[in-house]
Amino acid sequence: MNTNIFSQKIVLVGLFILAIFFSLYRLSESPSVWYDEGWYIQTAANWLHAGVDGIQAAPGDIRHVSVLSVGYPLLYPLAVWFKLFGMSIESARALMAVFIFAFVLTAYMLARRLFGPYASLGSLALLATFPPLYGNGKSVLGEVPGLFYLTVFLACLIVGMESKARKPFWFIVSGISIGLCVTTKPVFLLLLPAILVGLYANRKQGTVTKKDCSLAFLGFSIPVIIWALIQFPQGSSSGEVLAFYANPYNFSDILGVIAGNAKRLFSDIGPLYTVAMSGVWAASLFIRRRMKVGVSLAEIIAFSFSILVILAYLRTAGVYRYLFYAQGVALIFFPQACAVVCSSFAGRIRSLKPRWVLYGPAVIVGALSAFGLYQLMFDSWVADGYASHKTAYWEQYLAQVPASTEVFFYDVPEVVPFMGNDNYRQALRTPAAHPFAPDQVSFLKAGQSDMVITTTAIFHENKDGIFERYALNEEAYKYSILKKKP
Repeated sequence: MNTNIFSQKIVLVGLFILAIFFSLYRLSESPSVWYDEGWYIQTAANWLHAGVDGIQAAPGDIRHVSVLSVGYPLLYPLAVWFKLFGMSIESARALMAVFIFAFVLTAYMLARRLFGPYASLGSLALLATFPPLYGNGKSVLGEVPGLFYLTVFLACLIVGMESKARKPFWFIVSGISIGLCVTTKPVFLLLLPAILVGLYANRKQGTVTKKDCSLAFLGFSIPVIIWALIQFPQGSSSGEVLAFYANPYNFSDILGVIAGNAKRLFSDIGPLYTVAMSGVWAASLFIRRRMKVGVSLAEIIAFSFSILVILAYLRTAGVYRYLFYAQGVALIFFPQACAVVCSSFAGRIRSLKPRWVLYGPAVIVGALSAFGLYQLMFDSWVADGYASHKTAYWEQYLAQVPASTEVFFYDVPEVVPFMGNDNYRQALRTPAAHPFAPDQVSFLKAGQSDMVITTTAIFHENKDGIFERYALNEEAYKYSILKKKP
C-alpha cells in the first residue's frame, strides 16, 4: 500500500475516534442539562407514553406547545429511541452522539467529494476538535441534527448533478432532506433563500433543470406537510407561532439589539472566529470568480446560508450559540478556502517558496485544530462539565421522593426528566410572550403542592409572593428545593 494513502487512513481513523470519544465522554454531565433540553426530552417522552405532542402541566394534563423551537425530525427519532433503549438523560444524549457522528461523517464525505482527500481531512480535523460541536451537540437540541440534514441535502445535490442519468431519486432525497432540515429548527428556514441565491448564481450554467427543481420540491413538501399537521393542530394559531419566530425575545428596540450584536461580532473570540472564517471563505470565492474557476452550487448555497445566519444573529439576544450553524458549515469549506487564499497570496509574493502553498493551509488548519483540542479538553463550556455531578445529584435526589409527594417544577423544565413518576405540576415563564401553563401558578400560591423546585434566583426574587407558603429546604447547583410550611 502507498505510504501516503496509509498515512491518510491512519489520520482519518484517528480523527473519527477522537470525535466518537468526545461525543461520549461524560455524556450525562457535560454539558449540564439545561432549559431547552428539558422541553424537548419531555415532549418526546410524552409523545411516546401518552401519544400527546407536548409537556405536562399537571397529572393527566399534557398540553401541546406550538412555539416549541424544535420539530419532529428530532423529537420523533428521540421518542423511538426511548422506546428501544429507555428514557433517561444518558439515553437521550446517546442519540445525540449518533447525530454528531452522522454529521461529521457526512461533512467529511461532502468535502471529499468536492475537494479531495487532503482538504476533507482538514475539514474533519476542524470539526472533530471544535468544542461547540459537543457543547451544542451532546445536549438534546436541534443544532446538530439540522446540520446533519443540511449536509445530506448538499451531498445528494452533488451526486444528483454529477449523475449522468440525472436520477430523480437524488433530487427527491435532496428535497426531503431540505424539508427535514427546515422543520428541525426555525433558523434553518434560512436555507430556503440560500438555495434561491445559489440557483440564481448558477442560472447560466444550467446545471439544475426545472425538472430537477420540481422533483426536489416534491420531496420537500412531504416533511413540511407533516410538520404543519403536527405543529399546528386544530385550535392552534399559525399566525401566533410565526410572530414568535419573527421576534422570539419580544424586543421593543430591535435596532439597538442589532447594533449591540454587531459590536459583539468583533469583540469576542467566538464571533470573531466566525467572521474570520467567513472572510477567508468569501475571499476564496472572489479569487475563484476572478480566475474563472467554477464554484459548485452546493458551496454557493452553503456560503449563502452561513452569511444569512450571521445576519440573523444580529436580531437575537446575542447568545453565541446562534452562530454555531454558520460555524459548523464554514468549517467544512474552510480548508479548501484557505488553500485558495494561500495560493493567491503566494503568487503575488515571489520570495515565497512553492512549498508554502502546500504547507501553509496545513499549518493553519493544524494550529486551529490544536487550539480547538486544547479548549475541548480544558477551557470551554463542555470542558466545564467534566467535573460536574448535577445529573447524578438529581437522579439520586428525586429517586428518594415518594410517589405520593406532589412536586411543583417552576420554570425548571430541565429537572423534570429526572422525575420517576407523573405526580407533578409545572409552569414555565419563558418565553415571556408565551408562558406555559400560567394557570398552574395559583396552585403554587395556594400551597397545594408538597414540594417546589425552582432556580435559586427565582426563589429569592419571589415575584408576587408565589413561594410564601413554602420554606427553603435545600440548595444545590443554583436550584432551590422548597417544602410546604406546616
